[in-house]
Amino acid sequence: MAFKATAAPKGSPVKYQVNEACKKFTLRDNNFVETAAHNYQYKYLVRPSFDDPRAIALIVKVNQTLDGLDISVTTEKGFKAIDVYNNEEFADFVQPLDYALAYLVEQKVLSPVTE
Repeated sequence: MAFKATAAPKGSPVKYQVNEACKKFTLRDNNFVETAAHNYQYKYLVRPSFDDPRAIALIVKVNQTLDGLDISVTTEKGFKAIDVYNNEEFADFVQPLDYALAYLVEQKVLSPVTE
């Protein structure tokens, strides 16, 4: 898998990069799991509300040198990529998805890219 210096969920106006202060223990502290290839993966199920049975998956992958990442939003099982920002069917997922990404920024895992 090719990791890039910056990444964004499909359709998102905001791009992210790995925070300069991020260390491997920071990833582990925030529920990232080390893969067989020694990269790190975070999978979080995003729901529009607590009791809603519908869910999408936010998947953030960081390479082992902590200088590249990949961000994707998929169906709950991870089979199909979804553009929640430009699809009315998923409009109620935008705010919880942004909260999940803001949490990773707050924890100094990601940082938004300003161009």
